[in-house]
Amino acid sequence: MGRFGLGMIRLGMEYYSGTSDWSPAEGGLLDLFVNSNFLHFAIFLFIISSLTMILVSYTAPAFSAEKLKNVVYVKPEKSGEGFNPGNRDFWLTLALIAAVLLIWIIFSPIVLG
Repeated sequence: MGRFGLGMIRLGMEYYSGTSDWSPAEGGLLDLFVNSNFLHFAIFLFIISSLTMILVSYTAPAFSAEKLKNVVYVKPEKSGEGFNPGNRDFWLTLALIAAVLLIWIIFSPIVLG
C-alpha cells in the first residue's frame, strides 16, 4: 500500500474516531496510528518511503550508463574540467542558493517578529 493510501486511511479513521460510531481503544497501536501528531506521522511516512526506495533500488535491475548520463553527476576525468566559474550551471546554482537564503531570511522570526 502506498504512502498516499496510508495517509488517506488515517484521515478517514481520524475523522470517524470522534464520532459515536467508532473509536479506537486508548493506548493501542490503532490509537497511536489514528491520534498521533501529524508531524510524527510524517516521520513515519518518511521512513516507509525511504525503506521503499532502498528496497526498490536493490531489487530492480541497474540502468545502463547511457541511460543515466544526464541524470547522474560523474566527476570529469580531465584535470582541467571541474570547477569553472564561467559555467552557466555554476551561476544558476549560486542564484538558487541566494534565493533560498533570501526567502529564509524574509520569513524568519527575526524579520517577521
